[in-house]
Amino acid sequence: MAPSDPADPTEDLTAARRATVGRYELRAELGSGGMGTVWRAFDPRLDRDVAIKEVHLPPDLPPRERERARARMVREARAAARVPHPSVVTVHDVLEVDGTPFIVMELLDGESLRDLLHRSGPLPEREVERIARPLLDALRAAHRSGVIHRDVKPANIMLADGGARPVLTDFGIANLADGGATALTGTGTILGTAAYAAPERLDRDETTAASDLWSLGATLFAALAGASPFKRDSLTSTLTAVLTLPVPRPPAGARLTALVGGLLERDPRRRLTSERALALLDGPGPTPPPSVSLPAHSAPAPAVHASRPSVPASPAHPVQAPAHSPVPRRSGRPLLWTGAAALVVALLIMAVAMVARLIPLGPEEGGAEPTAPATEAPAEEAAAAEEAAEPPEGFEFLDDGVVRLLLPEDWEAEDVTDEHESEVSTPLAAYDFATGVETGTASVTATDSEVLALGAYDSLLRMEEILHENADFTDVESLRLSTGPPMTGYGTAVYEVTFRHEERQVPERWMLVRELSDPEEGRSYRLTLNFPAELREEHADDFERMITSFEPVG
Repeated sequence: MAPSDPADPTEDLTAARRATVGRYELRAELGSGGMGTVWRAFDPRLDRDVAIKEVHLPPDLPPRERERARARMVREARAAARVPHPSVVTVHDVLEVDGTPFIVMELLDGESLRDLLHRSGPLPEREVERIARPLLDALRAAHRSGVIHRDVKPANIMLADGGARPVLTDFGIANLADGGATALTGTGTILGTAAYAAPERLDRDETTAASDLWSLGATLFAALAGASPFKRDSLTSTLTAVLTLPVPRPPAGARLTALVGGLLERDPRRRLTSERALALLDGPGPTPPPSVSLPAHSAPAPAVHASRPSVPASPAHPVQAPAHSPVPRRSGRPLLWTGAAALVVALLIMAVAMVARLIPLGPEEGGAEPTAPATEAPAEEAAAAEEAAEPPEGFEFLDDGVVRLLLPEDWEAEDVTDEHESEVSTPLAAYDFATGVETGTASVTATDSEVLALGAYDSLLRMEEILHENADFTDVESLRLSTGPPMTGYGTAVYEVTFRHEERQVPERWMLVRELSDPEEGRSYRLTLNFPAELREEHADDFERMITSFEPVG
């Protein structure tokens, strides 16, 4: 930095602030970008070097939006500090000086993946696999804690400890403006970020755990090829590539092609989860047919778009096995016999079909109505289905053809659907429940909306922001904000929080919410439980059972 003029008190103040931030002594500037400046600093209390990021909020933000962005950054930095993983940068402290947020982190000795690619070019496949495993595991740990990174790209991956330890940095900082695409408009950062942003983020302003996994897929592609597959010379062409153009096949073998292709699935419901991506890496690897070209965007992927669910999957809705489960390699002779056997079977099937067409239809004109052959499910599957259909003792199902929910038998449902009429949405169902607890409430809303724009996770994230911003709610402590397993095509998320609300008879409150939504269809479902905090532990199993059972039907 240029030396300050002692005659100018403003410059003296700036120099003094740059010399220290709280108790930390700033030693040198390590780098600067559109979202902030990183300083090398020293913590005299703990006698260690640290890195401090001075966050640059967009200068044109209105005061209210600026405060909201600052508060969100502080919350997300603190949330990232609770992610215990060696490939997630350790956050030591969050503080503010003169309204400017600072994040104190571990000082990483190394270079970013972006710098390595600029210096050395594409990496060998073995090196990309070595990097991919800890990064997938880091995202899994973050998503389990309800933390979304929002800007996974080579510039935000540090290769520490001589390159042996890949580390994700800058959690939650890229979306300070409003958590969506608006934050991509920072000068000098938009093109690089857009080339790694998930299509649902650019198209619908929807950011979820699945969006992080798309960004990691584009990052791994860049590690193999030297650049994102969507990078173009202009923003318009980059956005077009992300949203519409075929995804090129990465220059890699079958295992990494399947991994990157599964992560770069445009439908987030079909995108690989971190768990299944790790299983794919650890398996023997898929063997695509040698005569078929497999573009990465068409690689089959499981119909799950979130990380490990925060609530267990219902027995009635088991998570399906991935369509691309690894197939063990076999020797040439068994494969030859297998191919011959398959050919024989195919010929037999064709012969049977031809004979069947020659059989008379029967005495009735036009023949009997064809029926599908009956198949019996395995005994254990039938038993599981029967068990799932029966409510446990003390509970009963609410099932009106719109929603299905497991309820305590003494809860009484009041239909309040008519009270939810509006000009932009149609109420499918709405209930308030008399819970038997004087200050405990529960409600269900199912809505068909013309303006639904948020996915399940972002809808609950907005709820959290409102709680923090509303002065009527104090001592707000978020316990959980995470994605859950997809259910009948809907994205799901769960939010759990404690707070104090003076207007309630029992001010100390606990709330648990499950949101199911499909922004493309404009439909959402929400179950909300709001009880005295003292009942949370006592009825934890019952509440979790209810929240897990909630699903759309019909």
